[in-house]
Amino acid sequence: REKNGKGFRGYNTDMTGLYRSLQQENVAIDGESVIILGAGGVARAVAYLCAVKGAREIYLLNRTREKADRIAEEINSGEKRNCVISMQLSDYRSIPEISGKYLCIQCTSIGMYPNENTAVIEDTAFFTMIHTGVDLVYRPLETKFLKLAAQHGAKCVSGLKMLLYQAVDAFELWNRIKITQEQADTVYRELINIISANGNFILIGFMGSGK
Repeated sequence: REKNGKGFRGYNTDMTGLYRSLQQENVAIDGESVIILGAGGVARAVAYLCAVKGAREIYLLNRTREKADRIAEEINSGEKRNCVISMQLSDYRSIPEISGKYLCIQCTSIGMYPNENTAVIEDTAFFTMIHTGVDLVYRPLETKFLKLAAQHGAKCVSGLKMLLYQAVDAFELWNRIKITQEQADTVYRELINIISANGNFILIGFMGSGK
């Protein structure tokens, strides 16, 4: 609730959670050329984050081109620059090669346990274009997408820290308190231990409320 009591303010912690996790991994967005795989709700938030944080250009790829088109139109209109370029996923070969390579953020559920032996793109030529691969899937910690990226020398970032920080951000906003980095690190180590032991953790809440 707003402090004046006259309304409510909403927040998207997908965006802030990803940004905090990238900062932790020393991955910059400003001035980068970015490839985003997928055009669902989280991909929309990621594309917006990249746009407002100064990405030079953002290639948004999705199996259904129309969904990518809608997101691109929305963000380009809001940012008043044509920074988001929508494409059919199958047309990934037409992404131009650049000397500095791309930051690639994988926003689909493909590769999530128990289907960890799949990736949204498996063409090895695609991964030669990437300097950093970020997979928002957090189980397994090393998805096939990240394995392929690592094989071609890319830096790899799992989605587990985004899961952590979007929850930390929501907890701080809801309770109006501050979680220390030490506390966040303690929770992260516990999540690593659970996943590494092939254990399960249960997330309780309404759909759309954020993990």
